[in-house]
Amino acid sequence: MNKRIRGEPGKEAFVLDVIDKKGMHHCMEIRRRVVQQGDKIMIYGIGRDITEKRKQLEIISSDGSLQRLEIVCKNGEHRIVEIRTKGIKNDDGTIEVFGMAKDLTENILLTGLLMRINWLKP
Repeated sequence: MNKRIRGEPGKEAFVLDVIDKKGMHHCMEIRRRVVQQGDKIMIYGIGRDITEKRKQLEIISSDGSLQRLEIVCKNGEHRIVEIRTKGIKNDDGTIEVFGMAKDLTENILLTGLLMRINWLKP
């Protein structure tokens, strides 16, 4: 926030996990803006509940072979990945699982950015 007050670029939005009065967990996207009026510096902010949006990323397809979920890396970074798996039954009756994982984070972020840019165009 100090960067924004000094006029330097900062994060556009950030995500918080919050607990409401009933004890329910919600995922909130917070956006804020620093506004200066005379000698006063004010911060305007708005939050929106993105819990359902996050849950949709974790839905497993009906055949169980595709999963899209959010993972947390060792460094604390959140990534969205798509995991495809397939069970393979061997002649001796054992089942092996073959799988691939694809990081979708950058693609999802860039798609959202392009949608916002196109929305802002006259």
